[in-house]
Amino acid sequence: MKYEKITVIIDPKDEDLATYLLFECGASGISTYNPQDDKIETGSDTFDYVDKNAFATKEQIELQKKYGNKCFLTLFFENNSGLNDFKLKAKEMLEYSFEIISENVDDTTWINEWKKFYEPFKIGKIWIVPTWNNELDLKPKIVLDPGIAFGTGQHETTSMILYGMQKYSFENKNVIDIGCGSGILGIGAIKLGAKKCHFIDIEERAVEITKKNCLSSGVEKLSTFENGYFKKNENKTYDIILANLTANILDMIKTDMFDSLNNNGLIFASGIIDGRETELEEKFLKLGFVIISKEKQNDWHSMVMRKEKRWEDFLLRVQKEKVIWLQLMAMNFFIWQQC
Repeated sequence: MKYEKITVIIDPKDEDLATYLLFECGASGISTYNPQDDKIETGSDTFDYVDKNAFATKEQIELQKKYGNKCFLTLFFENNSGLNDFKLKAKEMLEYSFEIISENVDDTTWINEWKKFYEPFKIGKIWIVPTWNNELDLKPKIVLDPGIAFGTGQHETTSMILYGMQKYSFENKNVIDIGCGSGILGIGAIKLGAKKCHFIDIEERAVEITKKNCLSSGVEKLSTFENGYFKKNENKTYDIILANLTANILDMIKTDMFDSLNNNGLIFASGIIDGRETELEEKFLKLGFVIISKEKQNDWHSMVMRKEKRWEDFLLRVQKEKVIWLQLMAMNFFIWQQC
């Protein structure tokens, strides 16, 4: 298979939006090199840090010499349509001008190039390890084979959730990972003690990659998989929902998520671009969720929400108990008459 290797040269202020657009257009993983940054933050100010210059390739250093303090996004597309889509969206949405360098590469070159950009790193206490470093004795670890599926742990939307998950108990919880991408969040949930995780994604390739990553991470026996759209199922409810999506999709499925969550269950939601967080928060609150924590990383927001018992559910329970009480009263009256 042929891939197109792309380097997008942008103003650092456009980094987050450009990254989002590239993933939306089908980017096969993205390596970001921003010479103005001394460190990569893999979460909030309490996260582990990685020296960004340690991962700079010779090619990126040469680009810096030529273009100065620009931001360089290196990625792969399987076909030209993804690149063309990005160009159209970028012209409309990016604040500053950009430049693109491209070249065609084969499978072997793509794999070797990607390995240059992906090294083991930590988010909280969890190691994210590529398959070619699986022999390293790092625990706990999520083993990923970086492919076209979104979710290598390097993007803020993923790292915020994975770090936030470590503040809560996953012991014996039933979890679903909606829009699983690479499966990183669901695998993380199992590593944190979940008894099982259901992975679902509309992209067949993402589900296949998730299966491989679950096998590499040693959690395949606690995992189930589904290719399709998430919707409520009265026979399936969950203690925890992981949803690293977009603001629009979160809005679309919020009611189904509420109905699929057990009382006092948690939702970890991310992928919310700056400017949409207040609107989305109000909708979740109206539905019956309680916001228990919020995070922001650059232009991205995440939330942890708990499902409260609804007043309607309480009234329904009272009504059922009232019927039972009346039935008992009638039975007692009948017995009294017989005596």
